[in-house]
Amino acid sequence: MNAYDSIFSTYFDYNIFLLKLTASWSYDGKSKRTKRYLLKLYNVLCFLYFLVIYLTSQILYIFHAFDNLNTFLRALREDGNAIGLLYKTANYYINKKDILNLMNILQNEDYQYEECEDFKPKQIVEKDIEFKNKCSRFFLNFLLINRAIMWLFVFYTFVMLSEEEYVIENGEKVYKQRLPVNILFSPFGYGTKTKFFFTFNHVVFSGLFLGMKIVAFDVLFITLMSCVSSHLKLLRGAFKTIRPRCIKRINMVVDDHNILLDPKELQDETKKEMNFNNMQKEFFYLLANGFEIFLISLFGDKIIEASSELSLGLYESDWFSTNLAFRKEMILTMARMDKTVYVSIGKFTPLTLITFLTIGRAAFSFFTFIKQMHG
Repeated sequence: MNAYDSIFSTYFDYNIFLLKLTASWSYDGKSKRTKRYLLKLYNVLCFLYFLVIYLTSQILYIFHAFDNLNTFLRALREDGNAIGLLYKTANYYINKKDILNLMNILQNEDYQYEECEDFKPKQIVEKDIEFKNKCSRFFLNFLLINRAIMWLFVFYTFVMLSEEEYVIENGEKVYKQRLPVNILFSPFGYGTKTKFFFTFNHVVFSGLFLGMKIVAFDVLFITLMSCVSSHLKLLRGAFKTIRPRCIKRINMVVDDHNILLDPKELQDETKKEMNFNNMQKEFFYLLANGFEIFLISLFGDKIIEASSELSLGLYESDWFSTNLAFRKEMILTMARMDKTVYVSIGKFTPLTLITFLTIGRAAFSFFTFIKQMHG
């Protein structure tokens, strides 16, 4: 691994860790056979237990909740999360080859540049890695805290107030404490305090695993956008320092007093740099979902911000020292870069912080409407 490789080589390490943890990663053929088989076994067991047994029972519960509006809305909310997870999982596996290929392209040394003057590619990338890792860890920690609080509330009732949770059904004393998430069936059963304890932990830890799976997919998307943003920042710096980098590369001594005409060798080198075939190569629940949308919108905004500065970077280069052919190419390039690069939502609207605010206002309006309708 050379110096160039090290700039982006760790960009997706945290994502790979999360994907392995949530049974969404597989080793390539170069890994040890035992390692590959153990991970495949883990992936299959997690898929059967969490996505087939648990998620099916959660989704089907909605058909038993029509008689109570609050229970139905609660089940509908949970089903929305479950269906969203299934959609993300299906998209991930359908597009897995393209995603892995994109990760490899973004880490390719052909799209990186040497340091020059105040242009420090490694520092730019390391700063972006640090920021996206902080956001990713905060996202994961928020989920862990959310599940821990959920577990503690139910466990407190289970230990301290359990006698109040018994009811008489058909002449028998039955334990009926409410679960944090309703499910249609449990492999551990219902009716007794012991069965409830195992079912309750089954619900909490299954929900934790599925929540971590959502975090893994969302953080992967965030990291891809962050990496694209880093490349755009590097491209801007590369444009700005195009002439001094070319001078450094060919070890040429240039007379800076004659700023209006570069030697032919340097003109050829700067023109080579313009080859774009190389350069282009409830409370906690609502807050968690809001933060998820905010993070995605934030990194969407970063891509727009970085892409909008590309033409400025080219303008800030020492273009006045170049020949007429280079200046014409520069003008055409700046014209092409006037179109902002952005990630869209279903090709309808750009993914930005303005979109996040729009979704927030719409959600609040819907909430007030429901509140007025049902007191």
